[in-house]
This record gives sequence, C-alpha cells and structure tokens, in this order.
Amino acid sequence: MLTFKQFRLPLFVGFVLFIAAATANAFPVSGTVYYEHPFSGLAQAPSFTNVKICLDPGGRSACGYSQTSGATYSLVVPYTGTYYVFMSNDRDQWGSDSSPSYNTANHSAVCSVGSGGATCNIAGQPRPLGAAAALPVNGEEHAPLTLLLKWRPATDTERSAYPATYDIWGHGLNGTDLLQFENIPCNADANGFCQVRMPYAITGNTLYYWHIVTKLFTGNYAEALITRRTITSTPLILPSPHSSRRSIPTRSILSRAVAMERSFRRRTADPVATVR
Repeated sequence: MLTFKQFRLPLFVGFVLFIAAATANAFPVSGTVYYEHPFSGLAQAPSFTNVKICLDPGGRSACGYSQTSGATYSLVVPYTGTYYVFMSNDRDQWGSDSSPSYNTANHSAVCSVGSGGATCNIAGQPRPLGAAAALPVNGEEHAPLTLLLKWRPATDTERSAYPATYDIWGHGLNGTDLLQFENIPCNADANGFCQVRMPYAITGNTLYYWHIVTKLFTGNYAEALITRRTITSTPLILPSPHSSRRSIPTRSILSRAVAMERSFRRRTADPVATVR
C-alpha cells in the first residue's frame, strides 16, 4: 500500500499543475459586433452572430470562438499577440468565416491581445449572394460546344456598393479543377445575367462541371475582400461535334457519369477536385 500511494501522489500533483497552467494561459477578449451597411453605416449585429479571432488571416490557427448575446461577445484565446477578427451570420449572409472583418478602433483586420486581454469591437460587411447558374442549366444536354456561360449576379442593391469580380473554374469527370477566368466583371446581358464566352470549343459527348468564386472587395483595410464559392452547375453533357444525332443515348451517359462522379467523391479527400 505504501508503494501505491507514493506512485499516485506525483501524478495527482502534476495534473493539478497542468490545469493551473492551462487556466493561466486563457486571455479574455470581448466587445460589440456591428453590421456595416455601405449606405447607412454601422448597426449592431443580432444575437447568435458568430465571432472568432485567430492568429492567421485564414481563420484556422489558435482561434477563440463565441456567439453574440444581443450585440456583444466574450471569448478567450490561448496566447497574447496580434489576432485577426472574424464575424459571420449565415441567416443574413453577412461577414465571413474565412475572410477577416475589421476592428472599429483602428480600422484594420487585427486586434492586439495583451496580458490583461483586450476589448475589440468588430464590424463586418455583407457577403456575396449565391451566383446561381442560368446557362447552361444543371444537367443540360446538347449544349453548344463553344459555351456561353451565364449566371445570376452575386450582388443586390446594397452589395453593389462594393466592386465584385468572378473566378470561373471547371473540370471534366474525375479531373482536376482548372481556373478558366480570373477576376472578370459581371458583363451583364439585357436581362441582368452575368456572362462570359469560353474562348475555345469543348470536346463533345463529355461530362463537365463548372462553378464560380465571387470576390466582393469591401476595402475597409488593405486587400480586404470577402469570397464565396458557389456551385453553379452539375453534370453537363455536350454533343459530338461530328454527328447531328446521338451516337450513344445522352441520358444514359448522364446517369452513368453521375454515378461515377459520386463514387469518385467518396474516394477522394480533395474538396477542390470535385464540385458538390
């Protein structure tokens, strides 16, 4: 029994010391969260708006998390230092979980946390809306080999106060996502749809996917932007350029290709290689 007690005592003391050390390294951060409206200025954010502050601008390292109660939040972070601030509200499509918001005190994306913690008031801007596909439609068959892509713009009256550009990505079945256009404007048609024409013909009897990343440049600090990756089209079958009739029933190609794509998605861990 004496040996057993002597063995347990150092473990118990070590456990208490570990808990005390972890508690001592929790630095409190609190403040008020705002929506920044481009035409009317700041307004307090609603309850349940998400807040986090992180050591990196991508929002992944040593983060503290919270939700607002009223418009205020409170959280702890593990270290002192300079943190990037984030706010987001999915219901209102406001702010971003991956693009920083800004600290109202210094109009920058960061908040300095000292040994006594910090007070950081955070303001966020509207995120882009969903850029839904207009042409070709989802699952369209026998689209032209030279594609004219059209999509609904990702801005409304309020969001139009910020410059928006679009990156267009595409790939074939099981292929690598490739950037087709970068930072292009909307170039609206007569009905208000954004549009761009592919500069080359695409192979027929083939399954393709395409999607858009919208960039909304909010301009509250250097390089400030909010991005949104939007799925614009699921399987698209293009006709053979050498035949006016179907050499293989297109709908059966589509069903088999969708099954293959789903199987591939289950096998791969790369979220960029497949469009969901």
